[in-house]
Parts: sequence; C-alpha cells; structure tokens
Amino acid sequence: MEFKKNILVVDDDPDVVAIIKGILHSGEYEIQSVCRGREVFARLEEKRPDLIILDIKMPEMDGFQVLKRLKASPETSSIPVILLTGKGQYQDVLSNIRTY
Repeated sequence: MEFKKNILVVDDDPDVVAIIKGILHSGEYEIQSVCRGREVFARLEEKRPDLIILDIKMPEMDGFQVLKRLKASPETSSIPVILLTGKGQYQDVLSNIRTY
C-alpha cells in the first residue's frame, strides 16, 4: 500500500490555492487547504502534514505569526514550511524570518 505525502496549503486567495493545487496535482500528494492562519492549528489536530506551503500576507494571523508558533512547538517544529509572498523585496522577507 502506497502512502501519499500530505501537503497543507495556507492562503487567503482561492486563485493561488487553485494554482498550487494544479501544479502539485500528480496523484502522489494529498493536498488540503485552509484560508486563514488560525485554521492551520485546527487542521494539525486532525492530520499532520508532511509540508506546509504558507502565504505570508493574510488577515488576522499572518504567515510569520503562524511560522513562529509552528517552530516554537516541539510537536510541529520539524514540519517543513515553504513561505509564499507577493512582496517584491527579498530583504522584506529575510528580515522577518532570521529568528526562526
């Protein structure tokens, strides 16, 4: 029996989620999505993803806040996270993640 890797996409833009799902749709991944940063933690209680693709700019709880909380917990600190951003400046992102 073959197990699929589980990827959680976190983005408040449904078009971005659809694009990511389209790119990763190959049958070898199980892709789930949530549209708010706070929803990540409820989803983690249901199923732990093998990878999180996380938008930085979201309402209520942004990607940096989600990342900080993920990395602070021993239960979730080892989950790989890919950050997505529409920011044009690499330094904008880099200056915010140096502490993780």
